[in-house]
Amino acid sequence: MYRAAAMAVARISARPADAGSVEEPDLTGETDASAEGWRAWLESAWADQELVSAIEVAAGAQLTERVAAIVAGGVISPVRLRRLVLSVMRYALRGGRPTPFGLFSGIGAVRFGDRSEVPEGVEPLAVARVDAVWLDQVVRRLEDLLVERLPVVANNLCVVRGGRLVLPVRPGSDGSGPVEASVRLTRAVELVLQDAGKGCTVGELTDRLLERFPQQSAVSAHRMLTTLVDNGVLLSALRAPMTAVDPLEHLVGVLEVVRADEVPGAVPVLADLRAVQRDVRWHNGQGSAAAQREARGVLVARMRELVPEAGQGLMVDLRWPGEITLPQAVREQAERAAALLTRLSPRPDGHPSWADYHGRYVDHYGPGAVVAVTDLLNPDTGLGLPARYRGSQLPEPARRLSRRDERLFALAQRAAVQSAVEVLLDDDLLDHLAPDAAPGPMQPNAEITLHVAAGSQALLDQGSFTLTVTGAPRAAATTAGRFLYLLGEEWTQQAQTAPPLREGAIAVQVSTPPLITKVQNVTRVPGLLPVLHLGEHPGLEAEPGVRLEDLGVCADERRMWLVHLADGRPVEPRMVNALEFRSVTDPVVRFLCEITNSLTPQYTGFDWGAAGRLPFLPRLRHGRIVLAPAQWQLPAADLPDHSAAWPQWESATRKWLHTYRVPRHVHLRHRDLKLPLDLGQRSHLALLRDHLQHEPTAVLSEAPVPGANGWIGGRAHEITVQLDSTRPQLAAKQHRKPVRTVRPDAGHLPGASPWLSARLYGNPDRTQEILHEHLPRLLDQWVQPPQWWFLRHVEGGHHLRLRLRLPEAAAFTLAGERVGEWARRLRAQGLVTRLSLDTYQPETGRYGHGPALDLAEQVFAADSRTVLLQLAYAQQTDTDVRAVAAAGLCALATGLLDTGAGLDWLLDHVPHRIGVRVERSLHQRAVRLGDVSGGWAELRESAVGRDLLRAWAARTSLLADYRHQLERQGELKASDVLGSLLHLHTVRMLGIDPDSERLVHHLARAAASAACARQLAGAR
Repeated sequence: MYRAAAMAVARISARPADAGSVEEPDLTGETDASAEGWRAWLESAWADQELVSAIEVAAGAQLTERVAAIVAGGVISPVRLRRLVLSVMRYALRGGRPTPFGLFSGIGAVRFGDRSEVPEGVEPLAVARVDAVWLDQVVRRLEDLLVERLPVVANNLCVVRGGRLVLPVRPGSDGSGPVEASVRLTRAVELVLQDAGKGCTVGELTDRLLERFPQQSAVSAHRMLTTLVDNGVLLSALRAPMTAVDPLEHLVGVLEVVRADEVPGAVPVLADLRAVQRDVRWHNGQGSAAAQREARGVLVARMRELVPEAGQGLMVDLRWPGEITLPQAVREQAERAAALLTRLSPRPDGHPSWADYHGRYVDHYGPGAVVAVTDLLNPDTGLGLPARYRGSQLPEPARRLSRRDERLFALAQRAAVQSAVEVLLDDDLLDHLAPDAAPGPMQPNAEITLHVAAGSQALLDQGSFTLTVTGAPRAAATTAGRFLYLLGEEWTQQAQTAPPLREGAIAVQVSTPPLITKVQNVTRVPGLLPVLHLGEHPGLEAEPGVRLEDLGVCADERRMWLVHLADGRPVEPRMVNALEFRSVTDPVVRFLCEITNSLTPQYTGFDWGAAGRLPFLPRLRHGRIVLAPAQWQLPAADLPDHSAAWPQWESATRKWLHTYRVPRHVHLRHRDLKLPLDLGQRSHLALLRDHLQHEPTAVLSEAPVPGANGWIGGRAHEITVQLDSTRPQLAAKQHRKPVRTVRPDAGHLPGASPWLSARLYGNPDRTQEILHEHLPRLLDQWVQPPQWWFLRHVEGGHHLRLRLRLPEAAAFTLAGERVGEWARRLRAQGLVTRLSLDTYQPETGRYGHGPALDLAEQVFAADSRTVLLQLAYAQQTDTDVRAVAAAGLCALATGLLDTGAGLDWLLDHVPHRIGVRVERSLHQRAVRLGDVSGGWAELRESAVGRDLLRAWAARTSLLADYRHQLERQGELKASDVLGSLLHLHTVRMLGIDPDSERLVHHLARAAASAACARQLAGAR
């Protein structure tokens, strides 16, 4: 299912768990004596220079200066002192987490080999860069000083709403976010946006504005352009794209290009930036942690002089020298773990919001239709964004308790009743939890993050280890991407070669700034693939890449994907960092990055679903793999409140922990953060109590036991492994070049076009009566009845869709009156409940454009007449309507493709087995009726059968014309269209019923098989 890559990335704590540990403070009392103990603990902790340096980098000078003042004898209230001790304790415990964070934890290179190897006697070194918030303040100052000289581009995430140009989400001016920005869309603004796409400077845009609007003053033109820059509508080249790993280097380079040294106010800033750049390089070139510590002091002081309000001003990554080697058995178990997560996916058909969106797309535009992304996502012109997206106007699909939820509830409850902390996932239990494992395509690439528990390297090499899944990042390079600049070229190439879902797809790297400026520190990744820049300046020397306006959305009956409008190739955007989509990403970016895998089994860490809020969840183990650690939810309401004395609270807490069998070593989880706690220590219980005073629940999960990290020197760690799917890729969909898109005004509106599209809602059991007895009475009102066809549908309630093609738009008034009066009579007889007139949206992606579509609509009309005769035949001859429908499918397939090709299509495209038993009499009748090789002998025996054969012949003539037109236009092949025609024919006969449709197609295949066998026997 998945193949693990040959190289991985380790996330490792800087120090072993017991390094630099001091006796924990007593946080249970509130007396002056307690305060003296807290002060003493701070003094002891602050003697650990490595801890001080790590806290200074992580929290900035504010916290370290406050602690230093207390250690030096400063006066502070007991309440504030206790709070300070808690903060330092949390940072000290943070050293027991492997997630890279300043000097606390870093990364190392990993290979898989025959036996394990861990570098000894080495220390990690820091690699510093300027902090994003610090740099943002500098850039804002420089944009004010240099605005006329700055190259700018228009922000491609802006949208037009009424008379305003809106940037729906952008970082706030103080570095927070997100906020909305908008400006009035004047003619001048429109022209600026057009010119900004040509690589102009603000000064050149000012000149062009004054040329076009000579009555406007230079001051007002400058003010307008400055406003556009300030609001993010125009993006200056000073702001580095997210593919620039060193944004300071980018900034200095642009300043040199625009000759900032010619502007007096910018000269000292440029000089300071060059000095900071030299200091950063000096720091990164030092060969020891002590030398780097000294260099950082000089560097931070200089940066604070330049931007005092930005705090620390520096961000640091930690890199372990050398390479770690892990045995191949770990790699094999990682593959197995990923396969288990996929099999046990909570959403094997994709997220419900995407399934809902896919259904809306197919219903509105039809399968095969291509819609420009910008048109589709604008709710004024298209569907807008999927449900649960920021700014979406679609309702969230109702959540239902699934069979999987029920089984997981039972599993968890059984474990609780049996006092079992662990559940073994054997093959029988896996089959019970996931009986219908999807055999089709799955996410093409991903990562898995694992903790490796082994007491020593020798035990690890012997296979005596346990892998605990700690994360399932969404795609290749999600976790590793931001550290590729610290790893070798091989790691970069490995990330570049991660496979796409579809054959021939263009893999594209999305580069976009997060909606919170600070997050830029952890989301910069070098360009690995062709880059799609969104909401950012691509850089002065950026190569032309894929643009947002180059992309369209397409869908078939199963999936959605992006296409390049110029050549029709599928496009698969990737976000090669861990940027969280829901809260810190523009929703357009999220859409582009999620659509490719939206309807494949969702790859994620094990999800308990609705059972996830139970107070206890057992550990799930499969062999050497722990898919999910045991977890407990401790409600604050179960314990005494904050006013209770410590002994009372501690007693109640320990009773709860004992009752629920919570182990001593746990992680306290809060959102994506995990704090390691030793519940045997009162100080750690105090941290737990402090958490419960701010949160309604404490989520605790079991942590590695002491000694589990022995193979890596006692350090907390996680191994991130890239995964590539081993399943066949989806075949590439062919599109005409350039791709035709469905325009927002493509639908035929009632009264403004020669189309009348009516929906008649009511009991589906009365549809046949309406079609046979009442539809002819409607059509008889015309001397020359219009072209018409019908479909049964269920969207919004069961209804009959009736479409009439009128001679001209002016004929709509009379036609509407006739249909309305006809519907009134039907309602009076209890046959319908209501009528609505709707827009007719031709499915051009499914059936073709222009002349091909005209012929397809004639086929729809002929097929509707044919279906009425087939229903009459079934009624008059007392034949199962499913057998008649199967014969109709055979006639349709052979009519479109000719006899041999039509029968072959049915044999090749319809599954041989459907998983249910078919009645022998039904099977035999379908085979006799579908006897194409025998000239439909049984149908010729009755008058109604002969009428049906004449209708089939008329439809076959139209099908031949349609096939030839498709060949002339070259957009679609008749064999590609046949499946859709067969589907519509079945829906006209039976309504929308997937089970019945599968059965009828199976019967048609049986008839085709029998016909081929008879032909073969005759040839002998």
